[in-house]
Amino acid sequence: MSKLLREELHRYRAKTLELISTMKNESYDKLEKLLLEREQIITAISNLQYSEEEFINNAEALDIVQHEVELAKLMDKKRGELLDKIDGLKESQQAARCYFNAAPGSSLYFNKKV
Repeated sequence: MSKLLREELHRYRAKTLELISTMKNESYDKLEKLLLEREQIITAISNLQYSEEEFINNAEALDIVQHEVELAKLMDKKRGELLDKIDGLKESQQAARCYFNAAPGSSLYFNKKV
């Protein structure tokens, strides 16, 4: 059983590393597929029979926790960057809307003849 667990954990590690690489390359269109494949691997692992000690030993040997932490940090960083871009776009869109929708003679326009 340990061999099956180790194989599944290898697959899980490979998908995690692929996710990290995809996030670094900002290939966001591939993320959903990779996350679904990773979920399938998690389901396969949960259906196996193994001891907690066996799981911990295999996970430590493959540095799974370190890769999980790296992926989580990277996802938070990229999420923050994307939220900042969205906020910037909202601000510029709002400014453009205010400028173009302002009524003639409002305080946004200055008269050169004053």
